[in-house]
Amino acid sequence: MVIVDTGFGSIQFIHGVRENKYHIIAGIACTHKLVDGRSVTQLHKRGQQLYLSGFEVSCLYILVLF
Repeated sequence: MVIVDTGFGSIQFIHGVRENKYHIIAGIACTHKLVDGRSVTQLHKRGQQLYLSGFEVSCLYILVLF
């Protein structure tokens, strides 16, 4: 399990962690987009699990803490 702050929440970093078979809990910048086109800032609750666009793994869940 890898826990990181928003500074390490880039797509490249998360892909690297997942390639090494680790799970990750990451802070996500509000500039990321969801697969349905909405912005992370349009979420109504903290701690929601979601799919971010730009990830090759379709079942990847990210815990949003902002």
